[in-house]
Amino acid sequence: MDARRLAGRRDDPARFYNPAAVRTLIELGLAIFTWLSAQNRRDQQAVISFKARSYRLDEAKELDLEDVRMLKREEVNHLCPELPFVQRTTDDAATEVQKHIQRTGQYLSRSQYGTAVHWCLKQKIDVLEDPNLRAEVSYLKSQEANRYGEKDSIRVDVLEKEDDRVCVYDIKTGRSGLSAPRMAEIAGTVLRAYPGTKRIIVTEVRPGQGDGTSRSPARETVRCYGE
Repeated sequence: MDARRLAGRRDDPARFYNPAAVRTLIELGLAIFTWLSAQNRRDQQAVISFKARSYRLDEAKELDLEDVRMLKREEVNHLCPELPFVQRTTDDAATEVQKHIQRTGQYLSRSQYGTAVHWCLKQKIDVLEDPNLRAEVSYLKSQEANRYGEKDSIRVDVLEKEDDRVCVYDIKTGRSGLSAPRMAEIAGTVLRAYPGTKRIIVTEVRPGQGDGTSRSPARETVRCYGE
């Protein structure tokens, strides 16, 4: 799906800009992205991209949907070079949590397990102190988890700055998709962290979907439980 072909460009004077139609198009694109993401495998990865140059935090404007499609994993790696590292680190976080559960015999609900994985991943990203790779708390995702009865739930997105674009890794351990409010939250987080961003690319990362390789340099991170 190429949104530019469906809606045209906003700066095209021959077309009438209809906010409601744009909002509907974005919701359609997000629904397609959620459907495609359910088909992510080690050799393919769904992405959705938005133009961010005209988006302002202080204005009630919709994002400019650019495209949503399934790409080969290596194509996504080219656009977002940290994907292999983020995938591997997410896998490591999930493995550590699972081993901790086995060692302690502690029961965790699905929501608690998600919080543990997201918390562990954030520790591993934060310790790098890399200004171009950040783990940012998603308050909407955290609130959604809280609605399932688990207090103090934490959910994060990982942001990678690459030239004038930012790749957003939507870390998932549950079934929720990407909604319009969540996308608006992502855009706000990106533009506060990296003003001047012209393009936002979002892709979903779940534990266990990596191919076991990484083009990123080896980096020392932390063990979350010190065991």
